[in-house]
Amino acid sequence: MPGNPEPVISVRNLDYWFEKNGRSEKVLDSVTFELYRGLTTVLVGESGSGKSLLSLSLARILKHSARLSADEMIFRDDVSATCFDITRLSEKKLNLLRGSKISYIFQEPFLALNPVFTIRKQIELVLVRAGKDTDSVEDYLREVEISDAARVAELYPAQLSGGMQQRVLIAMAIASGSLVLIADEPTTALDATVQREIIKLLKRLVKQKGIALLMVTHDISLAPEIADEVMVLYAGQVLEKGPVEQVLGKPCHPYTRRLVQSMVPETKELPLQPIGGSVPEPGNRPAGRCIFIERCDEVEDRCNRAMAIEACGPNGHTCRCIRYQT
Repeated sequence: MPGNPEPVISVRNLDYWFEKNGRSEKVLDSVTFELYRGLTTVLVGESGSGKSLLSLSLARILKHSARLSADEMIFRDDVSATCFDITRLSEKKLNLLRGSKISYIFQEPFLALNPVFTIRKQIELVLVRAGKDTDSVEDYLREVEISDAARVAELYPAQLSGGMQQRVLIAMAIASGSLVLIADEPTTALDATVQREIIKLLKRLVKQKGIALLMVTHDISLAPEIADEVMVLYAGQVLEKGPVEQVLGKPCHPYTRRLVQSMVPETKELPLQPIGGSVPEPGNRPAGRCIFIERCDEVEDRCNRAMAIEACGPNGHTCRCIRYQT
């Protein structure tokens, strides 16, 4: 990436399993990607594709009876000039990483805030952990475009709208000094106007603060508004990734094309084109062939004979499709 010689997070061949009824079911399969400071990667895919699991795994927050492995999961902290493999960290060191270097914003902000503490108290706790001056609470609220910061600081989460709660969570992430911000469906519970305001806010802060943002969404129509890169996840596999203008403008994988076609059309003359079927469960996924084969309308005989490997095109645009390899 120009101006970003090294990624803040590098993931190579990440696998994630659930232990179920005495056997392992793989839910993430050989996922490889990088996050860069000052850039936004939008992780898109249908419900059940593994998006939330992937985002949580970056800080090794695992579901019950789950395990992960990776060839590498490197975190580069250019502020303290340190570099370490997240898969090798002890639980004590992971707790230092979570919320201080990697912060999360979830789609239900009220559940992420403590209902018995004022907004001021919650931001102060973040600042104390980061070794910062607790007198700066109102400054962080103003940074997320809360104009009446002094009043809001004394309120409790239940006294705020969903959009205001989400702004508070973003302020807490900034206050922590995190280099990586993971936003998991951060606009789903908000109305359309507030959604756009939160998107614009995140976009501005990513550029100003040099944060690496991974935004998780099932709504691909949000990607053009905020993304520098898009990563398409389906049934635990990355089927396509690359610069937003290439992935959305010239999608190579049939699944990505169908996602783009399913976006709400700008003109009513064009009908919506939904994707038939649903994402297969981990235990029912096709073996030894394309993971999307049962829903694809571009299937060829060779798709049944071999599984496509990830092929790389210009500007880091990659696609996992046999047709893209030839």
